[in-house]
Amino acid sequence: MKDLFMIITTTPTVEGHPVTQYLGIVNGETIAGINIMRDIGAGFRNAFWGALRRLRARACSGS
Repeated sequence: MKDLFMIITTTPTVEGHPVTQYLGIVNGETIAGINIMRDIGAGFRNAFWGALRRLRARACSGS
């Protein structure tokens, strides 16, 4: 029995493989940033704590 497989791609061609059949357009949805305010707050918190760690490391090293 011949092995069957399907290549799924977002490009019109696949190098080294002939296109034998188009099955149609597939679409989907994704939800990004469910809680945008929490994400923004986390970004500020990470930036603040990163700066604080660098200052503390500099103070501890004596330079």
